Amino acid sequence: MSEKSNRKTMILHKSGECLKYALGRELVEKSNPNIPSHLDAFVAYFILTGKIDRKTGTMISLVRYANEDETDYHELHEEISTLIIKELKKHFEFSSSDELFAVLDDIEIPDWAFDNGSLLIDMLPDVYLIKDKLYYIREKDGETLFMYGYPEHLDLEFEDDEGVVNEHDIISRLYSEIIGYDPVFSAIYLRLKNMTGIYSAYYVDYDQEGFKHGECIGVLGGGKLILIEDGYLVMEICGIKERIKPVNDCEQYTVKEDHILVKPVSTAPRLFRPYHLMPDGSIEKSTYPERKAYIIGLIEDDLRGHSGKDEMKELAIEYFDELALYFDNDEFTSDYLSGLIKAYGHTEKKIVRNYLHLCQILGNCISKDHDILTELYMLGDVSRKMTEDVGPDFISDALCRAVDKLYMGGEFGKSIKNTNDLYEKLLTNVYWTEERLKDRPQQASTTQNMKIGGFDFDGKKIQLEGVGTTDFIVLGNLILPRACNTPGMVSYNMEAGRYEVRYGRLLSDAQKAKIIESFSLEDERYKFYADIVFRRAS
Repeated sequence: MSEKSNRKTMILHKSGECLKYALGRELVEKSNPNIPSHLDAFVAYFILTGKIDRKTGTMISLVRYANEDETDYHELHEEISTLIIKELKKHFEFSSSDELFAVLDDIEIPDWAFDNGSLLIDMLPDVYLIKDKLYYIREKDGETLFMYGYPEHLDLEFEDDEGVVNEHDIISRLYSEIIGYDPVFSAIYLRLKNMTGIYSAYYVDYDQEGFKHGECIGVLGGGKLILIEDGYLVMEICGIKERIKPVNDCEQYTVKEDHILVKPVSTAPRLFRPYHLMPDGSIEKSTYPERKAYIIGLIEDDLRGHSGKDEMKELAIEYFDELALYFDNDEFTSDYLSGLIKAYGHTEKKIVRNYLHLCQILGNCISKDHDILTELYMLGDVSRKMTEDVGPDFISDALCRAVDKLYMGGEFGKSIKNTNDLYEKLLTNVYWTEERLKDRPQQASTTQNMKIGGFDFDGKKIQLEGVGTTDFIVLGNLILPRACNTPGMVSYNMEAGRYEVRYGRLLSDAQKAKIIESFSLEDERYKFYADIVFRRAS
């Protein structure tokens, strides 16, 4: 332990002591103005030296932000320590916390990490420590700058005493972000502003830039560049290029350390199974935490969309791989699913009631400790075929009705032990094939939220025609059902971003409520119109 006299504070430079303090006293006390953040210093230094993944650092910041008003120290300690230990196990051998702290004490954390730890974390992912210099992207007065500086003088490298950026520290003004770093050639790959089909390499040892054709999406370990060229994913090593696979418009690619994570884009079929694409073109299953986070993302997307709830802790399908850092290999049981659903409340919402009923059926037919992740993937697959992959929900009304019918007849409990058998029974009267699904991902994505169709009233009863139809026409800014033989119609106004309900007379409040319920417009923007024609008396 050493004293830094100019700040009259105590700093623990040994990594083990630093981490022990950060996860203990520092978390309990929240903050101390006389002591710099040891957690920020530890995380920043270990990220820049390659011992903690950059996304893990981002997740640690999110956990702390989400819990800044909480008082439960134990929960915060568990979440942060789990994220850190997962990463450290990739680089160090230990079987207990004491062993970990002892191993880490061989590494000294420099003063600059304590001075600028929080700032460095905020700069992620566009900051790299290469040969004792920091290379980073920063914004200044609306301009994006690619700069370098010494970490111990980072505050001076940003700007001088008058707030002016030091010109000699600017490498270029051409780039928008850092794609990755290749240690083999000491090259930083950068994305150019407002340009596609070309990227740049900055060679640190020679202080030179070079422009290259292609779209670089990342760098695998060992200096393997991953490019998109002529409709193919391409790997480049030492100037030699090899094609990995054709690019699929329904897929997006995220380059990891040793593989490419393939995720869905918005036009992909509703249930897309993420996978790992290896450099040789082979395919491996995604990890259990990734599969778990993806399913949770689909479920929470359903519940969030119908509840209007929007909190930072909720999962988004787009970032499931980052959020998978939260999860381990603990089983996804029916009790776990029940807790996830009940956290939303809003049991008056139909989608929530559907999930709770499905969860109850699963709980009655499967042991409490059984992992239901495989069953959920199967049910989601059945659901998309039942709805022809058109609809916003992972678990559809049609699926819930089919499950309930089998359950009431005693067939669900018998078949759940064999997911293939249950899959076939649920699809007995469904003729939507996988081949047809693959043929129309664009149409599915275009119409999946269309709640259009016709209606009329027979006394107090509403009669519907073609609700949710995918057979529609576009007239100007309106999306209309192609065939509508009723005096009432629900269309969608693309310019106004709302549904428009038209009828030949004024509607009562009760009739309006019936239309809103029948077309599931509760969480949508809509407007009612009365198409009344006034005739001149003869």
